[in-house]
Amino acid sequence: MSLDARRAGEALRAAAADLLRVWRSTRRALGDGASPVVLDGVMEEFLKRVAEGLLAGDPPEAIWRRTGGVVRLPCGPHAIALAEGDFRLAAGVLDSAGQALELAADVVTRIERAVEFAIASLPVDGPHRPPEVLVVRMLPARASTRAA
Repeated sequence: MSLDARRAGEALRAAAADLLRVWRSTRRALGDGASPVVLDGVMEEFLKRVAEGLLAGDPPEAIWRRTGGVVRLPCGPHAIALAEGDFRLAAGVLDSAGQALELAADVVTRIERAVEFAIASLPVDGPHRPPEVLVVRMLPARASTRAA
């Protein structure tokens, strides 16, 4: 038996905090320790919005638009790739949860579309930025010029 959208939404909403912990721990394990986690400040909200979107029958495209929080965006050309990596990791976490919960195929497709729409909306500070997302620019650390 597979879960329909409503039951999937309920299950994912109940597991949102756990999904965030898995996302963070996996991100930390896969990261190089130097790259910032760009979407950490919005990922919990995004995961909750995925669940709520399933419950309400919202289109997948609405999920990212309704997400809020703080994005810490590093300066430089790699910012989009970092954000996309964070979303791809979220897709993997949601896919694993979907397999464990035995979500219906149409529900899995809706979740995948929500993540793909968020990725297509990058850069996160571009014209498709959700209105409730605050972007904070992170300047690179400077080497100390004082003599020791």
